[in-house]
Amino acid sequence: MKILSKQIAISIIMMYALVSCSQTKSLHNYKAIETICKDADIIEVEKKIDYTEVEFTCKGINYEVGIDLQGNIIYTEKAVSQNEIPFENIQKKIIKKYPDWSIDEFSIVDLPDTSFIKVELLKNGIEENAFFTLDGKWFKPKNYVGKDTWDIHDLSETVYYSASAYNYLNPTTIIDLPETLREISGIAVVNNTTLLCVQDELGAVFSLDLQKQEITNVFRFTDIGDFEDIAYNNDTAYVLRSDGTIFSFAYTNFTGNIQQKIVQASSLNIEGLCYNPFSQSFLLASKAPTVGKPDAERYIYEFTKTSMHSPQGYVTIKFDEIRAFVAKTYSYIQKTNFEINPSGIAIHPQSKDLYVLSALDRCIAVYSDKKLQHVYVLPVEIYYKPEGIGFLPNGDMILSSEGMKNGYIGGQIFVIPQKK
Repeated sequence: MKILSKQIAISIIMMYALVSCSQTKSLHNYKAIETICKDADIIEVEKKIDYTEVEFTCKGINYEVGIDLQGNIIYTEKAVSQNEIPFENIQKKIIKKYPDWSIDEFSIVDLPDTSFIKVELLKNGIEENAFFTLDGKWFKPKNYVGKDTWDIHDLSETVYYSASAYNYLNPTTIIDLPETLREISGIAVVNNTTLLCVQDELGAVFSLDLQKQEITNVFRFTDIGDFEDIAYNNDTAYVLRSDGTIFSFAYTNFTGNIQQKIVQASSLNIEGLCYNPFSQSFLLASKAPTVGKPDAERYIYEFTKTSMHSPQGYVTIKFDEIRAFVAKTYSYIQKTNFEINPSGIAIHPQSKDLYVLSALDRCIAVYSDKKLQHVYVLPVEIYYKPEGIGFLPNGDMILSSEGMKNGYIGGQIFVIPQKK
């Protein structure tokens, strides 16, 4: 494994410092926290697409709040002890449904229109959440839906959108994923019925049966990390960590033997990975600006298993080009700073086109012969946080959408048939 050059390393440190400073300054805007605690001790601030998570302590009690773009609190989560909840009722239900899981923590979640109990469970290092009413009955949280300047109605009346090869407004199959895949961040198609899934914070690959709509196997390949995408080829799974490290292992005959290599791309946040069967190479997408390159561009690199140390440029995503396309095609989208920060990439098995998915501004950009051909925006009412993309052999599209961290929106898989 090679280390980054001194210049790149310094640039990365400086960019992280700037991010940390901006987060610290932004805390002054979170006046809503003072309604909960005037002397809050901030632990962590994490920016999401439609809201920001703020963790803090107040008088020794742990809290987490979600704050929307207007500065309003959308949820509050407060840690509690088992003495503050109907523990015996909850314990009986957990033992029945999760017989091999241990209880880790309890919290009470307050939403604008309801409150409920969240119980964190653990099994072999994997976390699962269970939700209960305040009197100890099973509870399913209602979805919090973000807002965009476009919606299903707008898109349904757009001729260009309707002419797409895929009906994004009407997926034929929607799979609600278990809590372990609430933060699903990447997918890879094995065959017509099997999908490999990876989630953000757990070094495990989940095998999902699309027909049975259930997890059939789990492959633990490492400990914690920030895992963003997964690719599959020739019975081998390749898992991408955000720093460019790729973990690989045999899928069918998993023995625990893990290979680990790093792709040296000059970016702080690598988030997309796929295999290109037509060139027998891998593609890697950067979510963040590349060191030494314009901020309004994102880069997709190409490499093989033997050239990970020197990936080559494949496609340049230019924000100006994307914005011009969106402004011309979707006149009702009142947004001048439209961006594509790749969250997933895939090669179409028939057309060979590159599909680039972005969770930010929810859209798919299609590149043919490395040139931008289409941009399709996605409605938040269906796709809360689209993170993964892939194709079945017949061309049907698979999209995955990450849920909210605390379970208010679950992870989902969408199957969208290709129009004939």
